[in-house]
Amino acid sequence: MPEQCPLISVIIPVYNVEKYLRQCLDSVAGQTYDNLEIICIDDGSTDSSGAILDEYAAKDRRFKIIHQKNRGISAVRNRGIDESFGEWISFIDGDDIVETHFYEKLLSKQQKDKDIIISCGVILFDSSKNKKLQEKAGCFYEFADILKNLKKCYVCNKIWSRKFIVENNLRFNEAICYCEDVLFSICAATCAKAWQIINYNGYFYRQNRQSISHNIEKELLRKNNSYQVIRQALDFAQKQNMQSKNEKVLEDFLVRQIIKPKDLLDSKYYKQLQSLMPHNKKLLKKYWTVLFIKKIKVCCRFILSSKTFGKNKKYLLFGSIPVFFTKLQKFDGYNNVWTRKIYRECPQVGERLWCGGKTLLTKNTFLGTHCCFNGCEIHGAGKVTIGNHFHSGVGLLIIAQNHNYDHGQHIPYSPDDYIYKDIKIGNFVWIGSRVTILPGTKIGDGAIIQAGAVVHGEIPPLAIAGGNPAKVFKYRDKAHFEKLKDEKSFN
Repeated sequence: MPEQCPLISVIIPVYNVEKYLRQCLDSVAGQTYDNLEIICIDDGSTDSSGAILDEYAAKDRRFKIIHQKNRGISAVRNRGIDESFGEWISFIDGDDIVETHFYEKLLSKQQKDKDIIISCGVILFDSSKNKKLQEKAGCFYEFADILKNLKKCYVCNKIWSRKFIVENNLRFNEAICYCEDVLFSICAATCAKAWQIINYNGYFYRQNRQSISHNIEKELLRKNNSYQVIRQALDFAQKQNMQSKNEKVLEDFLVRQIIKPKDLLDSKYYKQLQSLMPHNKKLLKKYWTVLFIKKIKVCCRFILSSKTFGKNKKYLLFGSIPVFFTKLQKFDGYNNVWTRKIYRECPQVGERLWCGGKTLLTKNTFLGTHCCFNGCEIHGAGKVTIGNHFHSGVGLLIIAQNHNYDHGQHIPYSPDDYIYKDIKIGNFVWIGSRVTILPGTKIGDGAIIQAGAVVHGEIPPLAIAGGNPAKVFKYRDKAHFEKLKDEKSFN
């Protein structure tokens, strides 16, 4: 193999991405730099992704296809490293795209006799817009300089020296499913002698996927994983005998990259982070900033919802000032949040929550984005998960617990005799007025529940159900439903 044309091992994890997979594979196969080993690992896909991979392997001998049971993206990438023979390694997600000159541009900046990672800018795209993330170009040799010039720790917009990965025993943590690429990149930056960033946007990262950030249950897992990533990154840095000034840079970088502001309103999570980074001023500043903004919003909503507001201009000018500061002082920032007509203690609330009536949620309620309530009460300590783009009519009642009637002599006084059953409501679910949902109910994506129904058991996706007890009598047209989703008609 000529020295100027080293082999690149392209590792592509694939899991249920049949809609975008051909675009990804065509963009890799059509590279102007063709000395590629394309390792595609089907991680137990249940759609036609596996068959598509086999089709490409039959046409192009550079493709190497591996089918395995589902183990997660970290395990897939680790296996790809083990199966690779290239001098360089590249990771491409199965629903992303690379520009035609991607590898040619990156390899043009390779340097001899140096452990080097070469990265470029990223274009975040969906069906409506593109956003460029371009980092400062240059070759950086100090750990602090590397982290200061990284905007995102994607692994896919880089090519990695395989020798460097093997010698430093760099692996993806298979117990982590969120920010595993951040942890890998930080460990690499700790060991690397040089990190080259070029002024070129060649990697297209698809955003409109059903990823971790779009799933309400996985959002809680994301928060738990983020703590583990921070802890392991700091532990790895300590093992490398990192200088104290670089440890401070690393802590600031982790705060910027991993921690979402809304997570800091969880007192338990915030205290865990404090124990890891007790002297980090950026963490404290981020926390107090988001807490102050939250206080301002809550107090303004309280004043605007007041019956007196709007009837008396003097109250608007003078009366609201002491009320505002009284509320500001009493607000605790963690659990109890007053809005226009809603009282909630739930730990996870997505964006664009709208309540048109009195809505009572519990500490075990987990909401997705674009949830619309027209009056709802949730009773019981069972876990209630409501997905994205949820809509309910007037007077929704959700019951997540029952008495244990085997111990009837204690009823209704002993809380130890309650039976808690979780309730799960999928994405794009519409529920009519005066509906009652009983413990243990599961409602699939896109289902419609008619007004007055009493729901118990399982309602399949796209079903239309009604009655007492609710029974399925029809299904929605799937093609029309998918068309509405693509057009964002539910937003």
